[in-house]
Amino acid sequence: MIVLDENQNSSATWKTVEEAINDRYSLNISGLIGKGIDAFKENAGNYVLFTLIVIAINVALGLIPILGSLASLVITPPLNAGYIFVAMKIHRGEEVTFNNFFDGFKAPFGNLIILGLVSSILTGLGVLFCILPGIWLAVSWVIAAPMMLFIKSEFWDAMEASRKVIGVNFWGWLGFLIVAGLGALLFSVITCGLGTLIAAPVFSLAIFHAFLQIMEKQS
Repeated sequence: MIVLDENQNSSATWKTVEEAINDRYSLNISGLIGKGIDAFKENAGNYVLFTLIVIAINVALGLIPILGSLASLVITPPLNAGYIFVAMKIHRGEEVTFNNFFDGFKAPFGNLIILGLVSSILTGLGVLFCILPGIWLAVSWVIAAPMMLFIKSEFWDAMEASRKVIGVNFWGWLGFLIVAGLGALLFSVITCGLGTLIAAPVFSLAIFHAFLQIMEKQS
């Protein structure tokens, strides 16, 4: 596991899963998207550059038959975790360097890969069985990565925690993801794809701030 500040994983910082469930939270969709945009503005240039690198890597791997797809499965979860690590540093007022976007390649590198593989495989199987189970799993595990990075140390514990917490307000989460996802897609389309460099990180940051709203104890 990546070395966190001593209090970063403590009960003084985070709610338990039971506390989050008992809170019966709601999601302010426009507010969360706004927080995602504000967080993006804090380090816009680096977010754009990192997203460009992520896209370039995936395009390059896509040109390599079979091995490229396998390599993508391995590196995509740590790359996506970069948004989370930088967002957390910004949230805590800590100094951020561009290298922090690659903190996902430090430990728990293995657990990130396993989480990505297991969730992708099970979601894919769910899609094969009438689609709806796949949608349910995809939504239920959308905060599994930050849950594992900051609260739970094992991938399955994080996936279960994510599922339980999101299950309290599944329809709110589904609506949030649809609105945010369609907004990101529309912005990318009307900008001829260039908007993806903004829309992708904003979408990830909006989800991260939803995680914070639910799981972080208020001071």
